This record gives sequence, structure tokens and C-alpha cells, in this order.
Amino acid sequence: DFAVFRDRAKFVPPPRDKPVTLHHAGLSVEVFFVSHGKGRFAKVENLGYVVTIGGKRVLHIGDAELGDGAYDPVKRFAKDIDIACVPYWWLVTRSSRACVAEAFPKAHLVAIHIEPSKAERITGQIKKHFPDATVFTAPSESARF
Repeated sequence: DFAVFRDRAKFVPPPRDKPVTLHHAGLSVEVFFVSHGKGRFAKVENLGYVVTIGGKRVLHIGDAELGDGAYDPVKRFAKDIDIACVPYWWLVTRSSRACVAEAFPKAHLVAIHIEPSKAERITGQIKKHFPDATVFTAPSESARF
């Protein structure tokens, strides 16, 4: 159904070292490259987004890996985030928890990409270290902030 919204879509290939910023109707979107991982995932393009709307900054980094320097562009391009949507694996290991705490000290954390079969276990792990985090465990789940 791409033809339905083709005239509203914009291809944005950001360079690896700086974001591309788009503006439309009071909304700005910064798009930047973030590593998708190693091996078979290395060639998969993964983009991070910082959406600024109503004075709030919302980050979504897809399913970025922390290894291979993926943390560097997030830290560099995603300043002063109010809501950070991060893959759950960024919230469950000691080293990645430290990175998240450093990168988003004031942000409300939203855990994403949790397999439904692992939801209960992963939610428990996340809430142990980030009790105020919102944990999305079902497809198309939403919340108001």
C-alpha cells in the first residue's frame, strides 16, 4: 500500500557521522544512523529518531545494538531526551544499564522489542533496575505521556 502515502514519504539517508533534521508543521525529526549489530545483522540499516513536538523530545532507536559503537551516536545525537524508547536489552545488562543511565538521566524509559513469550521475565528484570519504566510487551501497545 505504499502508493497510498508515497507523496508524503521522504527518503532520508543520513551520513554515519551526523544527523539529518526534517521540519514539518511544528514537528522536527532528527534522523541518525545506529548500528544494528554484527554478523548477519551488520548490513541491516537501523536508524534512530529524535522527534521534537510540543517542546518534548522523544527518542526511538529501533533495535540498535550496544556493541560496535552503537551507543556513541545515541549519546552524541540524542541530547536532553524526555522519553527514550530503547530495546529491552539495553535495560537488562549491567554495562548497558550504566550507558542508559548516563545517556538519559532525566528521561522516562520505554522498553521495546520484547518477545511476548519472554514478557513476564524481561519485565521483572527491567522493573528491578528501572521501576518507573514503561514496558511494552504486546504488538501495537501504546501509552500516553
